[in-house]
Amino acid sequence: MVKVNEKLLKGVLDIVVLRLINEHGSIHGYRVIKTIRQRYGVYFSASTIYPLLAQLKAKGYVTSEWVMAQASNRPIKTYKLTQKGKTEMETSQTELKVIVMPLCTVQEA
Repeated sequence: MVKVNEKLLKGVLDIVVLRLINEHGSIHGYRVIKTIRQRYGVYFSASTIYPLLAQLKAKGYVTSEWVMAQASNRPIKTYKLTQKGKTEMETSQTELKVIVMPLCTVQEA
């Protein structure tokens, strides 16, 4: 089941990450990794998530800033959704529903 989840998530990982950023308002890369693992039972390494965050930033979907982490008192890079990113997330979710809903309602003969 984990392999199926991983394959499905890989195809929509950008939407998942945009949604996580939207839910949290501001989030750092490690928290993205940790949340995906907790929520979906799939581990994506830093070598997958950080380049994706860089791509999302290059597309103008997110912005980033360095902030001091309260727990460790060291700087961490956090990501926030832009209006363009929010629009992309909403559009992608709508398109994904159009694809997924018929699959979920298929009845066996």
